[in-house]
Amino acid sequence: MLTREQEARVFDDLCRHRVFRDWLSDQLDRQIEVLMVNPDHAAIMKAQGAAGFVKALQDRLAAAESALKKQ
Repeated sequence: MLTREQEARVFDDLCRHRVFRDWLSDQLDRQIEVLMVNPDHAAIMKAQGAAGFVKALQDRLAAAESALKKQ
């Protein structure tokens, strides 16, 4: 388990990689597609969880990027 400081450093490093951020956006778009067209309840639940996780990562990356700009 990472400490809060270690976790902050991980996101500080990750926010500098545009390719990773673009990949996350692509992953979120895929999950949104599933949510929009899939009638299967289990698939929708899975897509909701995945989309929530990706969105949480994006939010953490945005916060890390914002903190870098303030320095």
